[in-house]
Amino acid sequence: MKIDAEDRIDIRRLIIEEPKREISGAFNPSDYIDNEYWANMLEGVKRGREELEKSPNTLDAILFRKILYSMALLFPERKNQLGLDGHLRELLEERTRSGSIIENAIEEAHFRTIFQRGTSKKIRVGPEFYRKSIMNAGRESGREYLEAIACHKIVDPNINLEILKTNDVKGRIADFYDQGHFESNVELAANARIIYGNWDFLNIDSERLWKLSKITLKRREEASLPEIGAILAANLKILAASEIKFTDHGLELTMKNQSPLVDPVFPLPETRRY
Repeated sequence: MKIDAEDRIDIRRLIIEEPKREISGAFNPSDYIDNEYWANMLEGVKRGREELEKSPNTLDAILFRKILYSMALLFPERKNQLGLDGHLRELLEERTRSGSIIENAIEEAHFRTIFQRGTSKKIRVGPEFYRKSIMNAGRESGREYLEAIACHKIVDPNINLEILKTNDVKGRIADFYDQGHFESNVELAANARIIYGNWDFLNIDSERLWKLSKITLKRREEASLPEIGAILAANLKILAASEIKFTDHGLELTMKNQSPLVDPVFPLPETRRY
C-alpha cells in the first residue's frame, strides 16, 4: 500500500503515558555563579559598555543587551551593580536597532526586565506569522523566531498561541533542538518553557544538562568571557524555576531554594603617603 509523505508517522512524536519531566529546584544560581565569577562578569559588563560607547556595531550591542538581561534575571537583587543609568538606556536604544521585523518583541522584553520600563514600540507580528515562520525556517532562523515568540509572551501574556501548540510545530522545534549545540539548545528549551509552560517534547537529558553546564560556565570564565556565561546561567534558571511570571517589569522567576549571593567584604584600598 502506498503511503503519502504527509501521512507518514514520525515515531519520535508518539508518547505513551510519558511522565512529566521536571528539573525544578535542581539549579541554584549561586552554586554556579559565586562572588568571584560575578565580579568577573561585572568587569565584562564594564568592557562591554566601553565598547558600546565607541562602536556602532549593532550585533555587539544586541549581545550586550542580552547579557544585561541575563544578569538581571540571575540576581535581580544585584541589578543596581550593572550601571543601568539613562545614558546606557539611550545607547542601547540607539545601537540595537536592527530593522528586523521580530526585534521589537525581543527589545521590549529585554528593556522591561533590565530597566523596569519598556520602549512602547508596537509589535507588528502575531501567531499566524510565527507559525508560518517556524514551519519554513532553517535551524538558526527558527531559534530566532522562537526567542521572539517567548519575548512576545513576556510582553503580552494574553497572546493566543494555540496555533503553535500543534504537533507539527512542536515537532519542528524539536528538530531545531536535535540539530543544535549545547548552549543554543538550553536557550531553545528555556524559550519553550516560557511559551508552553514546559519542555516535555524536547529530548533533554537532565543529568547531562547540569554536568555540561558547569563545564561550559567554567570554560567561559577561563576564556575571560564570564559575562557570556550569564546567558547560559539565566536560561538554566528559567528551566528550573518553580514559577514564571510575566509582569509590567518583564520576566520574573521564582525558585524553590535560591540562595542569594552574600556580598563579600573587600579590603580597603591602600593609601600611599608621599
